[in-house]
Amino acid sequence: MRRRLLGFPLVIAVLTLTGACGSSSSKSNNAATEATTTTTAAPAATTTASTPAATTAPVPAQQNQTGSGTLTIQSFAFNPNQLNTTVGSKITATNKDGFDHTWTADNGTWDSGHISSGQSYSFTFAKAGTYTYHCAIHTYMTGTVTVT
Repeated sequence: MRRRLLGFPLVIAVLTLTGACGSSSSKSNNAATEATTTTTAAPAATTTASTPAATTAPVPAQQNQTGSGTLTIQSFAFNPNQLNTTVGSKITATNKDGFDHTWTADNGTWDSGHISSGQSYSFTFAKAGTYTYHCAIHTYMTGTVTVT
């Protein structure tokens, strides 16, 4: 009988271990052995519509009848970008941007050099003609003065 009792604790230990690791129908009282699965839904897809950058429409040509005129440089553009004037008229370009610009004739008739913010440059048109101009720093900035 003594032999039988020695084997009994071994059988109980094996059964206990088998039950702890057992089939899916048995539950363990030890929380550390239980697996937890968490499912998180993916965030909903979002779309954003992009708005095209605002463009500034060219300002219509202005007629200068006083013998002088002004040209404003602002927001990286000449305003107006088309100006009509008469022979002998003085046009003053004023830089209202926070960056240097130039007011330079495409044919070399005048060149303001760098005009700093708040400064101006004037040119008097002695001959009739159509004069195209640009900013030598920002060459996409262009305009026209028509002198009659």
